[in-house]
Amino acid sequence: FTTAAMVGLPNAGKSTLVNALARWHVAAVTHKANTTRRRIAAVLTERPVQVVFLDSPGLVERSGSVAVRKDGVRAAIEAETALLVVDGAVQRTQKWDQLCHVAEEVAATRDKAGGSKMGLVVNKVDRVDTTRRAHMADFVSRLNAVLKADNIFYVSALKGHGVAHLRDFLLSTAPLGEWMYAEDARAGDPPIVQVEEIVREKIMQRVHDEVPYQCALLTESWATRDDGSLRIVQCIQVSRSSQIPRVVGTDGAAIAWIKHAAQRDLSEALGCPVELVLRVVGK
Repeated sequence: FTTAAMVGLPNAGKSTLVNALARWHVAAVTHKANTTRRRIAAVLTERPVQVVFLDSPGLVERSGSVAVRKDGVRAAIEAETALLVVDGAVQRTQKWDQLCHVAEEVAATRDKAGGSKMGLVVNKVDRVDTTRRAHMADFVSRLNAVLKADNIFYVSALKGHGVAHLRDFLLSTAPLGEWMYAEDARAGDPPIVQVEEIVREKIMQRVHDEVPYQCALLTESWATRDDGSLRIVQCIQVSRSSQIPRVVGTDGAAIAWIKHAAQRDLSEALGCPVELVLRVVGK
């Protein structure tokens, strides 16, 4: 097997790319920055090789400089291939400077770890029209002068453009040997973690401002029924009781949407019907 780690700034589309490469919904995806809060592993097995995709929290800007989160550093060090995922539609010069600094951090981490393979993935190319392609080419040239990537890939994780080429490349470079996970595994995390990830994704999609970032999720019960379906009870704990109405919504509309949307994705991810019961409590 081989491992490929996605690193980059928030909202570069790393989680969308991981899901597209793995052909499975593993990582939470929303329009909000910093949706990914912990490292997520997605598994793709195509005989006779297996690729484990590692999605880590975005690199964040602190006090005017870009610092690499520990998860991002660890992912780059541990993986056979580190993929720096960038938003190809970025136009602001200031953002380019930040990304070049990120490239320096990632390249330095790679070199200290013994020189794992490095790839540059330019995402969201579907949002770059013909008048902006020259800007993107300049941006990629500046970035790779710092990163010195072994390969550059142009993709749209959302639309699927270029994803198959990147997937085939990673599969072709994977060595033959023992797999890290079973052949039918889709995620590297236990199912209970997958459940919490999907529920958290729906909370972030429905609830706004800082409330979703302050929610803690706890699986209270998990029962398999005689017909093979699951009944899962999850507790959503908010930081203050005054936030409960924000999650529940008017006449329970928000929590009902979260429940039904999560149930749909959970049934697909776990391969069986799921009844999801959600409780919202304050600390």
